[in-house]
Amino acid sequence: MKNDEFLRSQIDRDNNQSFFNLLYHDAFFDEKQLKKIIKICQKYEIKDTNLKAKVADIMHFTTFLIACHRDKNDVYKIKNYEKIDKKFTDYFQDMREIITKFIKENQ
Repeated sequence: MKNDEFLRSQIDRDNNQSFFNLLYHDAFFDEKQLKKIIKICQKYEIKDTNLKAKVADIMHFTTFLIACHRDKNDVYKIKNYEKIDKKFTDYFQDMREIITKFIKENQ
């Protein structure tokens, strides 16, 4: 599967196995899929600005859901959070760098 196709499949709200749906609907953080999304975004230029915007939105939403999970008053809880808790700072930094890269590429 080509990089753009993989990214589209992971942000697809109709794909039950997408990173987005697994995290949002099933409260499951698919670390393998996120690592691949990050790797593709760091290593390759994504020319489709709409795709970049959707990937950036998913990254932003991921950080929001982490915040919801950490909020003691919020009912949203990620089932496998313990596996990624210590790594999330690194993932957050990677996502932040990718979004910055996307912004620079569009200027």
